[in-house]
Amino acid sequence: MMTKSHALEDKYKEEATQAKEETQETSLEKLPTPTGWRILVMPFKVKEETKGGIIIAQETLDRARVSTQVGYVLKMGDLCYEDKEKYPTGPWCAEKIG
Repeated sequence: MMTKSHALEDKYKEEATQAKEETQETSLEKLPTPTGWRILVMPFKVKEETKGGIIIAQETLDRARVSTQVGYVLKMGDLCYEDKEKYPTGPWCAEKIG
C-alpha cells in the first residue's frame, strides 16, 4: 500500500511530466513551417563535458558543431520526397516525434 506522501510525490511527477510534454508541443508549434521541398533540421547538441568530467575546449566544440552531418528532422514541407524518380524507395528521413 502506498503512503500518502508517495502518492503525492507520484502526482507531482506526473504533473511535471505532463507540463513538460505540453511545453514541448507548444515550442514545436512556434517553429516556422517549411514550404515546398524544405526540411527544418535541428543539429545534435555536442556534449561540453566528458563522462570523466573533462571540459572540452570551445574551439573543439565549434569544430564539432560545424562538422555535424546529422540532426533531428523537426518539420518537413509538403513536397518533400514527392519526386518518385529521385526517391524511388521513398523518404530518407521522417519527422522526429516527441
